[in-house]
Amino acid sequence: MELDNLKDRRLEMVQKCEKENEVLNPPVLRAMREVPRHSFVDDYFRYMAYMDKSLPLPHGQMMEPPSLVGSILQAAKLSPSDRVLEIGTGSGYQTALLSGLVKEIYSVEIVGDILNAAKGRLKRYDLENVFLSNHNGAKGWTNHAPYDVILVSSRLDEIPKSLFHQLKKGGRLVAPLGTKIDQHLVRFTKKGDQILKEILMPVNLFPLLTEDVSERKGLYRFPAKEKAKLGIY
Repeated sequence: MELDNLKDRRLEMVQKCEKENEVLNPPVLRAMREVPRHSFVDDYFRYMAYMDKSLPLPHGQMMEPPSLVGSILQAAKLSPSDRVLEIGTGSGYQTALLSGLVKEIYSVEIVGDILNAAKGRLKRYDLENVFLSNHNGAKGWTNHAPYDVILVSSRLDEIPKSLFHQLKKGGRLVAPLGTKIDQHLVRFTKKGDQILKEILMPVNLFPLLTEDVSERKGLYRFPAKEKAKLGIY
């Protein structure tokens, strides 16, 4: 069965993000209408690309639901002149959204398998303002600091001081913070020598990986029975 009406599904997804999840920032909504999320998911999950669901990535990682991605980008208060550090490239979907919203994106992914897949997906769109690296994102990317915005895609127990050091004065850092059962999306703003903290919304995300797990078993494989359970044909 061929995929059909993908653009219509994408527009419906964005409308739900706007009406049900209060993603109201016009540039963010525009980017979500333009970037095809189905291009950044595994073929097994294309029929689920425009549902507001997390979708699996290799090695037990997850692609955040579109409403959460929209909320994170909105919380960052992005401007076209911003230089952004993204910690956790993941599928590359958020990276692609950012490319149309800011001046430059420096995206770090520690899992080599995941980064290579994201590179292939992003390459199709010839994004000249995206720069990728395979290393521990908890250390940031000092070579290109300071940044106007730092976005962390996985849960942290606390923010490493090295990330605050790489944030410009007036810059924003948005990250999920807390424990497995009690975590929130938090925005930090650097005001002079102070860091202001705002708790935005409850979230439920996996902890940030600090080692490359590419050599471990964990790449998903879906036999026919499992695909049927997921409604994938």
